[in-house]
Amino acid sequence: MAGLRCLSDPAVVALDTGEFIVKEDLEYEYNGGIKGISFSVIVPSGFITDFASVPWYGKLFIDRTGPWNKAAALHDWLYTSRGLSRTISDALFLEAMTIHGVSKIRRHVMYLAVHLGGGKTYRKAYDNYAKDYPGFLAKFKKD
Repeated sequence: MAGLRCLSDPAVVALDTGEFIVKEDLEYEYNGGIKGISFSVIVPSGFITDFASVPWYGKLFIDRTGPWNKAAALHDWLYTSRGLSRTISDALFLEAMTIHGVSKIRRHVMYLAVHLGGGKTYRKAYDNYAKDYPGFLAKFKKD
């Protein structure tokens, strides 16, 4: 079957900082669609996410947590690790929200928010994460 599948259901624990830590690998598999390419993405155990980063003006419409939590963790990891382009990362976020049952209107609003407003975050995510959690990303650095 073509498309994105979530292969795991890891525990996620809230931290005192308001962030969340993925306690086990969160694994996705993508088959087809993009020129028949297949690949896996693993959000590694120990990754810290804030789920959906919602600006103050969006909090009336979108909560920080919800059925999009795994999709948001995936998106945060893709932005942080820079394993895929921003365009593909955003498209996978949209598809992940679909498979996790986020309503069509909500997932498209969230997708448009990251796609239109996430450029600065994408450019700075790796450096910010490396500063806040030294050593973690070094384990995944590509030579």
